[in-house]
Amino acid sequence: MNGPFGIIVVGIDMEIKFPSFDNSHFFWITVCGEVPSADKALLRWIKGEKDKTARIKTSRGTGFTRFMLGGRSGNHVHFDVLSPEVASKKLKEESKSTLGDIQNSMRRLWGKEIEANLKGGFQANLRELPESGIIRSLLFKTKMGNVAIKLGGATLSIEGAPVQEISWSVGPKGNIQIRLEAESITTTLSENYLTDSADTLQRAFDIFVLGKARNEPV
Repeated sequence: MNGPFGIIVVGIDMEIKFPSFDNSHFFWITVCGEVPSADKALLRWIKGEKDKTARIKTSRGTGFTRFMLGGRSGNHVHFDVLSPEVASKKLKEESKSTLGDIQNSMRRLWGKEIEANLKGGFQANLRELPESGIIRSLLFKTKMGNVAIKLGGATLSIEGAPVQEISWSVGPKGNIQIRLEAESITTTLSENYLTDSADTLQRAFDIFVLGKARNEPV
């Protein structure tokens, strides 16, 4: 079933939405958080849960999601969601679970406050980037005699915005690979947990990479 923000997974009690990757620039997201209020009983349950990888339907074909609990802290809640183009062979082989399995595991955590970090991967062609934009303005190539120097990537820090870091590099075919990161976002595990996280990164991509105003269509 399609919703306004992505693909809806129908469950008995609640529903979780996954990014549908309608935005052709968007390729993956990782939402990595911890449950600060987890009590001993919840920590024991988290420890007993196995990692789950499942296939998801997206507007670009079959993508994948990976759901992991526990980690070193014991209260870790981790989601990876990938578009069809970037899923590895190993991830495809690991996809033994169903979305229903993930939905069932999440019910114990529903409504819990989570302190999360977000990471997302995007791609753009050089001609899509504004001349005075952050990335294009930093691309340069210069020569010192027979020596050529070229900047093909960088990591930039941002203050005062939901996204704190932008990393980029020029791919082998000239496409720009962009990674956005946001740290310490406090939210609750709900049906919009993943789609809201994806929207945060996509808005930052539109503004800082494509140079779009906040209300300007892409």
